[in-house]
Amino acid sequence: MFADGIRVEGLRVLAKHHVEEGIRACVDYIRTQNPWASEHRTPELTKILVSYGTHAKRVVPDLERIAADFAAGEPDFPKNLSLLKAAAIRKAIREIEASNDQ
Repeated sequence: MFADGIRVEGLRVLAKHHVEEGIRACVDYIRTQNPWASEHRTPELTKILVSYGTHAKRVVPDLERIAADFAAGEPDFPKNLSLLKAAAIRKAIREIEASNDQ
């Protein structure tokens, strides 16, 4: 139930040390995370992803698909919260695309 904290911190450690595999791991976790409280976790995950700067540009197409899936609604999850997650991802996409950090 509380394993998400460990996962998020693991992704933070990977980003802090610029571990390339952390980019894909972050995107995969955004997509497959437990929906419970995911409206709070998704902005945290996107912030971690944005910290990779220009290196995260290669996953923008994946993020666009995930945002579209969330915006369409998720089974057994409130639509308004899915829309919040989609908005957080789209904000991250804009930040990644505008980034010059390497």
